[in-house]
Amino acid sequence: MLKLFTMVTGISLLLIGLLGFVPALSTTTADDQQMLFGLFMVGLFHNVFHLASGMVGFFASRVENYARWYLRIFGSVYAVLAVLGLTVGINNVNIADHLLHAGIAALLLWAGFAIKSERSTSMSSHSLTKQT
Repeated sequence: MLKLFTMVTGISLLLIGLLGFVPALSTTTADDQQMLFGLFMVGLFHNVFHLASGMVGFFASRVENYARWYLRIFGSVYAVLAVLGLTVGINNVNIADHLLHAGIAALLLWAGFAIKSERSTSMSSHSLTKQT
């Protein structure tokens, strides 16, 4: 479950990063800011960050221990971005982005700490069958 969650997260972040480069999906505001779906501010660095974190997640999903560390580390990174964005502001990012980053952080941190490893789950079910 942990590896699958990490793979889906990685693919989702890759897609978010790629969509930011599709001009047909973006509008331009009066002050020349690109808005994905007219809601999220996008730019080169922002898109590349989502692409990079998505690629790391995709590759980390192959090994359970890497998947767990990815979720914890990138969950923390997205949490820091959300807090900084909501408190001091980050250039070329709007409130919708900050809330999205907060949501991503909450999901990644929850999964990184709450989802049990497949080994411990299978070991506990194995020990239950041995006792009966």
